[in-house]
Amino acid sequence: MREVKRPRAAPILVVIVCAVLYVLSFPTTVGSELSVLKHWSTPVDARLTPEYEGETFPIKIDDYATYFAVDGRIFRRQTVETGIALDEDLFVRFPAPGEPVTVSTRSGDEIWVEDVTGFPFFRSGRLFFIGPNNASITEWSDRVLWSREFGSLVTTVDAGDEIVAVGLLNGQVEVIMNDGRHQHTFSAGGSRLPLVTGVAIAPGDLRLAVIAGAEPQYLFLLERMDDGFVPILQRRLDHEFRRPSLVTFVRDGRFILYETPNGVTIFDPSDRTENRHAITGDLVSIHEGKDSMIVIAARDGDRTSLTAVVLPDRVVFETSFDAAAFDLVVRDNSLFIGADKNVYRVDFDAR
Repeated sequence: MREVKRPRAAPILVVIVCAVLYVLSFPTTVGSELSVLKHWSTPVDARLTPEYEGETFPIKIDDYATYFAVDGRIFRRQTVETGIALDEDLFVRFPAPGEPVTVSTRSGDEIWVEDVTGFPFFRSGRLFFIGPNNASITEWSDRVLWSREFGSLVTTVDAGDEIVAVGLLNGQVEVIMNDGRHQHTFSAGGSRLPLVTGVAIAPGDLRLAVIAGAEPQYLFLLERMDDGFVPILQRRLDHEFRRPSLVTFVRDGRFILYETPNGVTIFDPSDRTENRHAITGDLVSIHEGKDSMIVIAARDGDRTSLTAVVLPDRVVFETSFDAAAFDLVVRDNSLFIGADKNVYRVDFDAR
């Protein structure tokens, strides 16, 4: 399932302590809407099971990058002493700008990346690097697949099936094909400042959502045509960010979710309706499960808040807990929650 984390400036239900332990230990029903069942908890430093060959997921907490099996066994664990980017099958270590980057497979095979430098990140299972000048993008898979320089600083990136959308500080969105060829340029207008703060590609690469501009800021919706993308909606927002902000499509592209200063807005372009959900702290990520459920994660210091919403507007679960380190992976409606030195599996049944 798709996971979206708030972008970095240069490049989603449990309680884990005290009352949280009750939720983790016993099935819980919230009204008649949701049942919650804990399956297991495992310390992040538990014994390894390297012979495991089934499905795994990556969690980064407590200075470890760990691949867990869905039954709680640990397939692989790596101490994190440098910057790291994690994905389903790869993790990337980058000591410092300009120093060699190491790409490791889930099983431990290592590849030294000698033909590209910069900040590594994953989008839709694909590995990219933002160049040291923050004005170039390179896609890498065993080798450089393509690389492009832009006339402005890169602010946000998303990857689809056949395209990559790159938002720039100058208010443009460059759409690049998977072979590196330029496909389309969209220039946001109507604002005093033209920066792009968020971009998202819909399933099938059929639409683009763009958050752009300041004084004022807008949500743009673009639809794919034979010769590129055509704007079909421009919606003035009642807030603005001058940093990268989160925007994504959910439920097969029917809804657009975007970040607001105090939460998220779920917008339905078909009838222009919206539903707003407040959060406490800073938005960290949004995860999509089954049955039209999404999970929203926010952090306020060491306090983590989680909210489950059945789209478009039914809140079925809310909780918060303290954890100095936190990570979250969602598979269907199973949540794998990393909190401090433990990982928990909790299953949800939304009705």
